[in-house]
Amino acid sequence: MRALSPSELRLLVESADFSAWWDDFVRARADHDAAAARVEETLSQAALMAAKTDFATLRANEHNESAAIWEAAAVTLQSDAAQTETRSYEAVEAFEQQRNRTTAAWHRVNALETALGEQSSTKSGKMPSAAMLLEAKVAYERDQKRKDEIWAEVVQLWERNLELEIESTEKLALAERARRRADAFTAEVGMRKERAERLRAEAAEARAAQRDASLNLASRRDAAQSRFGCTPGEEFLFFADNERPTFVLALSLTTDDTAFGIAVRPLTIFEAERGLGVQSLRSTRENSAA
Repeated sequence: MRALSPSELRLLVESADFSAWWDDFVRARADHDAAAARVEETLSQAALMAAKTDFATLRANEHNESAAIWEAAAVTLQSDAAQTETRSYEAVEAFEQQRNRTTAAWHRVNALETALGEQSSTKSGKMPSAAMLLEAKVAYERDQKRKDEIWAEVVQLWERNLELEIESTEKLALAERARRRADAFTAEVGMRKERAERLRAEAAEARAAQRDASLNLASRRDAAQSRFGCTPGEEFLFFADNERPTFVLALSLTTDDTAFGIAVRPLTIFEAERGLGVQSLRSTRENSAA
């Protein structure tokens, strides 16, 4: 490692040879930083796209599950509607039979009333009586009441059948809507997967570019070692201090306010104890070599 005094290092930094190296180094570092930023950007976009793909897949599955639930509910309602319709047919048939019985009972009441008024016998040959008429009226009223009850049941079955059919059509509409939404998310998954694949390819290209940029930057540091006799670090070029053997001179290559316990700016000369290195940076009299 070349030994210089702070003033000699300042003169070196002001030389044309060093200025040319510095310009190359700055460009190489800018290329490296841009490549690193591109890697971070593409990886971030790829990760975000993967997360969006997973979310779209989840939503598609949820909508398909919802559609299946709606469809199953519709099938149940349609089955109930079919059963209710069958029961309504049976009820209508029972109503027609009861209506015939009620009509017959009504005709019997009329016949008894007529026969009783005319004091003539009935078709059976019996003379009508008030008791017979009362019994006929009670039978008629009973049949009429039963007819009304059956008809009310018919109406109730018709209304229930309508409700079930309406509910089933609504469930089918909801199932169709859920399927459409699932299809939209599925299509989105496909597009996002393609985009994620392209981003992964871009990230691979960016990584390759970053490796090349890192090698180029490293070659610039190596060039500094061969041209100026220094020991190159990541953020400093180190020279031996020919005035104080237990110290080294550190030429900053970066800007940093926190990492080294002192504000660092490019091409600023610092001194440091050999055993402590950059942990003991402090300014020199030749504070700025730029």
